Amino acid sequence: MSAIALTKDGHYHARTKHIDIRYHYIRNNFYDASELARSMEAWTQVTQRLRTLTLDDVALVALPVSVAFVFVRLLKAAHKRRTTHLKGPARTSYLFGVTKDIFTAPDIGVVYKNWEKLYGPVYEVPVLMGNKVVVLCDPKAVAHSYAKDTFAYQQPAAMKSFIVGIVSKLSCHLAI
Repeated sequence: MSAIALTKDGHYHARTKHIDIRYHYIRNNFYDASELARSMEAWTQVTQRLRTLTLDDVALVALPVSVAFVFVRLLKAAHKRRTTHLKGPARTSYLFGVTKDIFTAPDIGVVYKNWEKLYGPVYEVPVLMGNKVVVLCDPKAVAHSYAKDTFAYQQPAAMKSFIVGIVSKLSCHLAI
């Protein structure tokens, strides 16, 4: 049965379609047997080379990679800011930190509230790729942080007027 007849028939299996498409791809792209033979020969050479890898070949690649990894880690450690170590939840994954745990929780606010009870109003949360985020739960600490760190917290004039408008509308509705 041809591919056209199969596509008109609604009950053919999906695998049949994929096999037929692959057949036509191979037939159209490797219409010459010599091309197909050359590509198969190249693939065979690659697989044979992979099978004959020795420990020296692996070491030849692994040694520079591991030296580069250690070098980068040492550079990061040398330029790392030394700050006060804060309490916080333990990292569950190096790649994700605790972000997977936070986003899989039914209520994120409850997670942060529980951490506040455990670690106090200021704690650090491990996040992606070994980084940490400091969480401030004390309003005075937040105000102090925003007052001192004006580079990280910049509020454009348009945003200020937008917030003032929302707060004034909310206060009018709540006062009534």
